[in-house]
Amino acid sequence: MLPAVIAAPFAAYVYDVYIRPQSIAADARAFANSRGKPLLNVGAGTPRSSARVAVFGNTAWGDINTDLTGTGEPRLGNPSHVYHLDVTRRFPFRDKAFGAIIASHVLEQVEDPMAALQEMARVSDRVYFVCTKWWDVLSWLHPDQKWRLDSQRRFVRVDGRS
Repeated sequence: MLPAVIAAPFAAYVYDVYIRPQSIAADARAFANSRGKPLLNVGAGTPRSSARVAVFGNTAWGDINTDLTGTGEPRLGNPSHVYHLDVTRRFPFRDKAFGAIIASHVLEQVEDPMAALQEMARVSDRVYFVCTKWWDVLSWLHPDQKWRLDSQRRFVRVDGRS
């Protein structure tokens, strides 16, 4: 019985932070390509920001890959580098510069996920985002986890505050 108790949360974690985001990132890439514009990856991860990166490596899905713990100003030309981008501030890009944005496991960790979504919508034609599922217990243990999506796709504070 104990192996199943351990295996189930790990399988949920792998699905939630690896398999599901990969599929959504592929959709985002196809959409960006259909628009003839680059794809921005917000939350690519670095060893300082994510256990996922330690296990699977960063998510180099975008033409520009960013993370709060990245380095340097975001720019095209080096998709293997993870640049710094603070999703809580105005992005250094013009309106509709990107065909799509993929934001995986980012919004549930910022103070104002709706403001971050609005800024992503400003700089892209479409935003694809992935948030932790309620059953992914291991992701809930992340120390920066602030939000979850309820059944109506509304952000609800994890700590019970409004």
